[in-house]
Amino acid sequence: MKVIIHNERIDITELPLGNRIQWNPILDELKSEHRPGVYQHGKRMGMNIVNGKLHAYIYRTAKTPPDSEIVEILTRHGIVEEVESSQVATYLVTDVAEGL
Repeated sequence: MKVIIHNERIDITELPLGNRIQWNPILDELKSEHRPGVYQHGKRMGMNIVNGKLHAYIYRTAKTPPDSEIVEILTRHGIVEEVESSQVATYLVTDVAEGL
């Protein structure tokens, strides 16, 4: 799995199908909001399946915490493992334990 934090969104990609992630606590901490025209009605994130892997994306809003806090939140939920510094930060992530 990989996490890429862009200026406009957070991508959590290459998740193996079958991993059970409790998204609502993560979305609450990231202060994610429904974005009309971007997500399905009432949803706070989007997902696609590409080549048998789940790709999740969460668009940032004015309420989204700064990058360093996003990393802390994702680490607390067992997603981020190791950090690489670059202009667009890329985070290598652990396999998420079932039922997290």
